Amino acid sequence: MERGYKILKKVKLDYIAKRTILYLIIISSVSLLIRLFYFPFDIPLTHDAVGYFWYAIDTKVLEHLATDYGFPNTGWPMLLSLFFGIMDSNNFIDYMTIQRLVTIVISVLTIIPVYFLCKKFFNNSLSLLGALLFAFEPNMIQNSILGLTDILYIFLITTSFLLVQSSNKKLVYFAFAIASLSAIVRYEGLVFLAVLTIIFFIKFRKEKQVVLKYIFAIGIFILILLPVMYLRIADNGEDGLISHILAGVQVTSDISSNQSEISPNLATFLSNGFQSLLKYTGWVMIPYFVIFVPVGIILGIKTKKPELFYIILSIMILSIPAFYAYSREIQETRYLLVLMPFFSVLSLFMIDYIGNKTNRRKLFFILLELLCIPLFGRTILR
Repeated sequence: MERGYKILKKVKLDYIAKRTILYLIIISSVSLLIRLFYFPFDIPLTHDAVGYFWYAIDTKVLEHLATDYGFPNTGWPMLLSLFFGIMDSNNFIDYMTIQRLVTIVISVLTIIPVYFLCKKFFNNSLSLLGALLFAFEPNMIQNSILGLTDILYIFLITTSFLLVQSSNKKLVYFAFAIASLSAIVRYEGLVFLAVLTIIFFIKFRKEKQVVLKYIFAIGIFILILLPVMYLRIADNGEDGLISHILAGVQVTSDISSNQSEISPNLATFLSNGFQSLLKYTGWVMIPYFVIFVPVGIILGIKTKKPELFYIILSIMILSIPAFYAYSREIQETRYLLVLMPFFSVLSLFMIDYIGNKTNRRKLFFILLELLCIPLFGRTILR
């Protein structure tokens, strides 16, 4: 009897796994088609994407890392140069198309870690819905066709956050390696080390030699960064990581002592940061996260799940670079896109609550309408 129960349970789990894979493939496929629908064929890259493009082209042509560029976020063009190396074309638009396609593919692949992140809080059906929210998020779709660093950065941060909570210690160490790669892609990734450190000590606080284990983990993090830092120092005299953090500290120090021309005083500096952070956070949460996330936080706190603390902690720490940029009156919503996977999780608390209070079929059609309005409107390419 017991053996029969185990067989039935295994069959059920296999069925759920196969169904989940099928649904994830469908979500990813539709997400890919939407991105391709808005793909700007034959239109050159603009702004920061052009710098990354030429870095990758030079690396392909010279067959070694390009120099004399000076920007710190070289991880993305370094990866891009590998894809350029496969191509042989005399048309620069072809390479720009590849750059956009790679970001689109990475954006679609990010659906997978977002799904497993949602699984830490909810059942299979709701987790698929969380992946769907992320896949159809208008800001993510728009950014994925620009060829910028953000998509790869979001993928690495989400994956690292997921792995650090694993019961497998090897995967926890791997989380530090992934986070190190995120810092190479965008130097703001350094702040995520604070999240990993806090989670690590909470997770392993009862184990022996926890400090030595952390030293090993941080050693992995640093060893991956060192070669890149060395190459950057040889290129332009700055490592692109610690140098930029120290520069930010110096700017803040100058402002606090009224020695900076960027802002008249520290109060104005902080006020600009908080006001813009609230404004742009609300902006990127439109159309549906602005409804689901605030209520989802309240409902999530009531569940008293310790993992929710990690979500909120990550949002707070990952918002620090955005706060600093806004304080200096750099008006970019890109800094907040890394929060989208966490917003997807928080949204499910409200959706789960509504689903328990109303007809689930009705809820499905309401959510479908919310997803479709921004996708097929004109606002996505504003």
